[in-house]
Amino acid sequence: MTWAARLMEEYYDEVFYLHGEGATIHRWLSALPEDLIQSRPRLLLAQSFMALISGRLEAVEPLLDGAQRAYTRAADEPVEPTVGRARSLLLNVPAVIAIHRGFLAQLRNDARHAGIRLTGDG
Repeated sequence: MTWAARLMEEYYDEVFYLHGEGATIHRWLSALPEDLIQSRPRLLLAQSFMALISGRLEAVEPLLDGAQRAYTRAADEPVEPTVGRARSLLLNVPAVIAIHRGFLAQLRNDARHAGIRLTGDG
């Protein structure tokens, strides 16, 4: 199943970002075992983004916390996104976590936490 997770990380941007196939991403995530998703920060970020765009704000922060933990525990595997490195929504895990936290704070009208922290200390 790890190969399926890697393929999903590589093709996420193309399928979602370029083709707007959110339902496909949802099906892919649903097909993977939860423990595999919890060990892969990019899959947790994909879930976080899906939760953000669907308005499930209460689900976002736990997913970001999980992505932070998974990124800290695991070696960052090289990923070559199908849309190229400059256009990838998942490539730079720490940056995406910070962006999602800032966006979540903005949606909550939380001005104190809306700024993006670049220190990576969560």
